[in-house]
Amino acid sequence: MVTAAAAARFCLQALPGPVLDEHAVEVGRFVYEVGSAPLQTFNLPVKLNRSFRYVALAITSNHGHPDFTCVYRFRVHGSLDAQGHVHKRLEHETVGRN
Repeated sequence: MVTAAAAARFCLQALPGPVLDEHAVEVGRFVYEVGSAPLQTFNLPVKLNRSFRYVALAITSNHGHPDFTCVYRFRVHGSLDAQGHVHKRLEHETVGRN
């Protein structure tokens, strides 16, 4: 059951290195739907013209909890390019606690 602490809106950024800096590229903004299945898949809205080795997840809102946001699991799936960088698809699963 998803509670008020479950993530609602989030942004995904692709990073060429392990540091979140000016080289990060926003690849999408997404909404975790409370009424849907706990495991939700979000496809990138545009095809990237390059691959990235790292991603950053920024939770921008939750479903109403004033103090914290819970993310149970966040997975990124895709295919590897010649340099071993992943691209394609992400999944986000939130399991709330009462």
